[in-house]
This record gives sequence, structure tokens and C-alpha cells, in this order.
Amino acid sequence: MDLNKLKEPFNPEDIEWRIGMCGINKSGQPWAKALAYITARAIHDRLDSVCGQENWQNRYKEHLGETICEIGIKIYDEWIWKAGGGDKTDFEAFKGGLSSAEKRAGVPWGIGRYLY
Repeated sequence: MDLNKLKEPFNPEDIEWRIGMCGINKSGQPWAKALAYITARAIHDRLDSVCGQENWQNRYKEHLGETICEIGIKIYDEWIWKAGGGDKTDFEAFKGGLSSAEKRAGVPWGIGRYLY
């Protein structure tokens, strides 16, 4: 298992975009900041291909109203866990919180880190 492959860039079709901030500048011109992100499904596919379906798992906790996701990878005979947290989202709040936390839990493993 080559964990460095977790850090590889995603294919352009696996990257999604959303507007992070927008407004009108002093000259009256509109502006927007686009944010690139990957979906939880892309993270699952990456973990499956690098680690094998049987060598990774995730678990969730709630802390102070925030969802925490931990992604564990079995390295030799030991589970190594890394975590990230996310707030509930405006759209499908519960599901969005899980997905957001999972994306952030992938970053300590290097998954999609270059997008930040």
C-alpha cells in the first residue's frame, strides 16, 4: 500500500466548484471567489483504490454540535486514525455535516489537500 498515492491530484471530472464569497467591489464590479472541492464519493474511491476496501473505515462523533469524522487506515496490523470536523450545512444539514467532516478528515491523510 503506497499512502503517497492518497495525495495525488484528482481528475478534473472529480472536482466540483461552488461560490465561497461574492460581492461588489468599489468600482461597482461584481466579484466571486470560487472554491474547488471533492465529494465524499471521490474520497471513498481513492481510499478503495489505494488501501483496498477492507483496509479503511470511518466513524463519526458529535462534539459541541459539530460532526467529527475519523478515517482509519489499517497499516500492517494497526488502525491509524486521523480526524476532521464540519458543521451542519444549510442544505440537508445532517448529511452535509457528515460529508463536510469526511472531506476534512481526508486532508490529514493528504486527500485533496492541494485544493486548499
